[in-house]
Amino acid sequence: MSSPHATRHLIDRLRAVGLDKYVQLPQVADASTVPVERVLPTVVADTYVQLASCKDKLAILGEPMTTPAVRRATFMKNVSLMLDRLEGGVSGNYNDTFFDDTENRLQARLGTAESEFQDAIEEVSIVDGTAALDMSTPEVASVGDFVEVFNGEWVMNAAGETIRDPNVKWELDQVTQVETTSNEVLTAKHFKREWRDSSEWRFLPPTFANIVRQRYVVKWKRPMRALFEMCQTLLLEFVTRVTGSMKCKPKLQAHLNHVAHDMLESLSTAALVELDKLIETECDPSTLNLRLGQVLLELRTKPLIVKLDVLSGNNDATSVSVGAMKALLKRHFTEETNSNEDLLVKELHLAIGAYMAVASKRFVDEIPKLLNTKYIQPFLSAVRNEASETSDQVLGQVLMDDVADVEQYETLSNQLKALEAANTLINAHLFPSPY
Repeated sequence: MSSPHATRHLIDRLRAVGLDKYVQLPQVADASTVPVERVLPTVVADTYVQLASCKDKLAILGEPMTTPAVRRATFMKNVSLMLDRLEGGVSGNYNDTFFDDTENRLQARLGTAESEFQDAIEEVSIVDGTAALDMSTPEVASVGDFVEVFNGEWVMNAAGETIRDPNVKWELDQVTQVETTSNEVLTAKHFKREWRDSSEWRFLPPTFANIVRQRYVVKWKRPMRALFEMCQTLLLEFVTRVTGSMKCKPKLQAHLNHVAHDMLESLSTAALVELDKLIETECDPSTLNLRLGQVLLELRTKPLIVKLDVLSGNNDATSVSVGAMKALLKRHFTEETNSNEDLLVKELHLAIGAYMAVASKRFVDEIPKLLNTKYIQPFLSAVRNEASETSDQVLGQVLMDDVADVEQYETLSNQLKALEAANTLINAHLFPSPY
């Protein structure tokens, strides 16, 4: 145990390194008559708190920005940290204490948004096999309907009659506005033209492709846009969290946040174009997926399977007579057989149901992948490229030290040296060398 003389010696040494504040503490000032071990816990605890605070403040200030090389090295160090956290959030590689906060786990939050998107697509893609398929032509167009429009000129034929130019084909377009009283429409591809009256547009015939497009695929756009907007919102929030977590000058923090937000905004238009292209592709139904035939067979046989289950009491091991089977099959096919027109409608209905089951799953897979390849990954690349091309002039603006920074740096550096010296003295008293 140290003597009061050792305690007085420690007090003198603390004063010598500029730590008068500790010498003036009541616990220390009264320590000339007590062993040093009773005094040091208070000093040790306070010096460690002060050391941590001092180091944090110095980390934010960084080393003095005296040359362009130092400024660029500091800038790229912070950019590297920012990109590491952005890429970690996107990939789900949460190997940084930054991700201890679950709000910073971007991939998990994107996964939740994608699940909601999947549920929304499935909901609007259900084809009710029991509902009648309306094959009639509506009387008035609705916004969002696909129609055929005449995009040519009226010409005079040999008989002097005004007719449509026979060399111009009707073109598929989508209604954007409707004047219900006159049945005039405006369409997406030719929105600058005047309103089209009933002689310049017509409804699509109720065929497989047109029904798929008009009644189902067109409804995918809203959930798709909702997913994109959620993705954009989560990315913007995540960028703000990442830049806000970095220990750097406030001007640099604001600059990096501004650059990343600008990149997201500039890429959003191109991403939306790609999403709309995919919707347009889906408006022309096609697939090579063999699952289509399997689903169609399941839908065709489902009513018969239900009747067989009733006959067997839902027990596949039940023995059923051949006569009962024949009667059931005869009754089933009698019920299923109506006019040729009814059969065609029923087959069309089944085909639409089978196709939507396959196409909706394809779409649910494609959209998140497209967002990743056309929006998220290009964003990371754009931030990296923009950072590497940052000029010395910009770095001088966001990293140049002002007079207050220089003074604060000197004050904190001196404080850090004094605190480290105090710890060295305390450790020497607590753990004296045996030699």
